Amino acid sequence: MQISLLLMQQIAQLFLILLMGYAVVKTGLLKASDSKVLSVVFVYLVMPCVVLNAFQIKDTPEIRTGLLYSMGIAVGMHVVFLLLNALFRKALKLDAVEQVNIIYSNAPACATVTSMAQLYDRDASHSSAIYVLSTLLSILTMPLMIGLFELLL
Repeated sequence: MQISLLLMQQIAQLFLILLMGYAVVKTGLLKASDSKVLSVVFVYLVMPCVVLNAFQIKDTPEIRTGLLYSMGIAVGMHVVFLLLNALFRKALKLDAVEQVNIIYSNAPACATVTSMAQLYDRDASHSSAIYVLSTLLSILTMPLMIGLFELLL
């Protein structure tokens, strides 16, 4: 239960960061074009620090077992989505962005989708909308998934 609460707290903090970014642009302190630089700093500097800080907890056999289960499930899901991608890529005529979205559809911070939106010169509102939607879905689904996972332990 401790990990579920910790995860919910971190997701809520990231959501607050998102809202603060939205407020800064809406008040005119930053321009929407500044989002690319901020995204790079956030994804490559802030996020790893947040993740490392969040998991600074006491090492116990239960936590280690849970981590190993999580890693195994993550690898299994990755293999499943890679296989689905290989099966449906040609039949559905998927482009590179759609293939990435099949494989990484539940990336926690949606950094992959946001980076793709900026890479292909979509406007900031498009990438922000994707980020907000994925964050909301993560807030709703991740604690539920962690709770179900804890029932398995």
